[in-house]
Amino acid sequence: MASATATHPAETKAPGPKHNIEAMREDYYQRIAKHGMTPLWKVMNSIVTKEPVTRCAPVIWHYDDIKRLVMESGGLITAEEAERRVLILENPGHVQTARDRAVESRSLRRDQHPQDLLGALVFLASADSDFITGQTLAVDGGNVNT
Repeated sequence: MASATATHPAETKAPGPKHNIEAMREDYYQRIAKHGMTPLWKVMNSIVTKEPVTRCAPVIWHYDDIKRLVMESGGLITAEEAERRVLILENPGHVQTARDRAVESRSLRRDQHPQDLLGALVFLASADSDFITGQTLAVDGGNVNT
């Protein structure tokens, strides 16, 4: 994955308090999407997976086409608003993350949360489970992958 970091907003100026920053950002996101780019601060949680995903396709990005957009990002998002002001050059072959596939494989169609285990743990710790031995209690959201 290639990345570009904006350090100095060369051709753009930071928006003033009178500007609608959300509308400006959305306009910017749409413009950079035309070049196969997306801001890391919007997609960080969906691209960092526990296992590698290898569905990339060969692609070439031309720096001359995207340099102005990279520099503009520095004026649209502050360092306080984003852990890192990085734009990602998205590979067209990267369509779905491992996390998305895991959620789709569950009957409940949602991500797991720590509190999902609470009912099972309370049951197993209670006297109601005293006569249960050698059983598997699946708390997996109805996972259909076996």
